[in-house]
Order: sequence, then structure tokens, then C-alpha cells
Amino acid sequence: MEARGSGVNTDQEITLVPVVAPEPSALHGDLDYRLALQLGAGATVCLSWREKQLFLAKEEFRMKFAWVAILYVLGGFTMPVLAQDGTPKSAGNAALEKELYTVELKWMQAEHDKKMSGPESMGEMWMDDFFDVLPGGRVVNKQEMMDMMGKADPKPGTGAFPVDFKIRAIYGNVVLATDHTTIKGLDANGKIVPVREMNVLRMFVKDKGKWRVAGAGLVPVATP
Repeated sequence: MEARGSGVNTDQEITLVPVVAPEPSALHGDLDYRLALQLGAGATVCLSWREKQLFLAKEEFRMKFAWVAILYVLGGFTMPVLAQDGTPKSAGNAALEKELYTVELKWMQAEHDKKMSGPESMGEMWMDDFFDVLPGGRVVNKQEMMDMMGKADPKPGTGAFPVDFKIRAIYGNVVLATDHTTIKGLDANGKIVPVREMNVLRMFVKDKGKWRVAGAGLVPVATP
């Protein structure tokens, strides 16, 4: 390895400078590539042909990895992330998932019972800026949703029944989760039957140490 100049700072920017080389290369023909550290005063560091190939291979690997990461992001995928203790982050979500699912069941019960105020009511569990995106696309706020629930006439055994609750993302005190919810009602004979299937986005916020509901987005599942 040939060095020119006085000293090398490996934190400096690295560039590739094409120069005529006495050693022919199948990859570059009559050109070789000199690895130059921009140190000022024209100082350079020259690598041998073997060292140059190793450097280029490492750079190619880094570029491929960077493009894979970019494609993951553009495709809406999440790359695996490990927690500080070396275990997947999802492993620590089981307790929180159970806690928030309990909150959701209380939420559904409050709607069914038309409980507007007091402990475990819509008024208490829902944030003031709560919103709901209904299956038809209409967006309603907290008061509008409570008014809708107040006008409903639910029968025993009917209402919303969520299953498959899963945390999808955690952003500090905000949690995004999904579930599959079946809406049950009465048919013409008074029998309880499923009337709608939905996949639902549930949003939770930890407010003053307590998990509350920020909103939901309801997406109907098409019947085959």
C-alpha cells in the first residue's frame, strides 16, 4: 500500500479517482481506480489491485443493502428491529396488547349499554378529540358518535364483537392496533345473526397514566 502526504485521517470523505494503471483489469480495461482521501494539499492513498477489489465489493454490498431498505419503506413493509436486550420488540407487547383489548371490550360495552358518562363510559373513555371513520366513509366526532349510539336500540346479544386484536405500531404514548369485528343483529325471525364483518383500526392514547380511546377506522369486509 502506497501513501502520499503526511498522515491519513480515515474520517475524511472517500472518492474514487480513475488513473492509467500499468496493471490491466478485466473489469476496467486499461483503467485502474485509485482510492483517494481528500486531505488537502493533493495527498492521496493508493491501494493495490487486490485491495481495490475488496473495497469495491464492500461498497457494492453497502449500496445493495441501502436499496433494499429503501424498497422496504416504499413498499410499506417494516424491517425487523431488535430491542436493546436482543429480543424482538413484539415479545414485550403481549401485556400491553391484553390491556388494550380489555379497554376495547369495555368500549364496545359502553356503546351497547349507551353509557354516556361516569367510569368506563364513552364520555370518560374517549378523548375529547375522538373521531370515528364509519364504514361508508363518513367521519364523525365524539359528540356525533355518542348521539348515534344514544339513538340506537340494541337488543341483548347484539352489537360489536371484536377478535384478533393485534398491536401494529407504538409511537410513545400512542398505539395503533387492528382487529376483526363482527356486528350482530336480529333477523326477521328475531334470531341473532352476523350482519356485517369489518377490519378495524383502533387508536389509543395514554393520557395522564391511563389508556384512552383516540378513534377508529372501520373497513367493511366484502362478502365473497
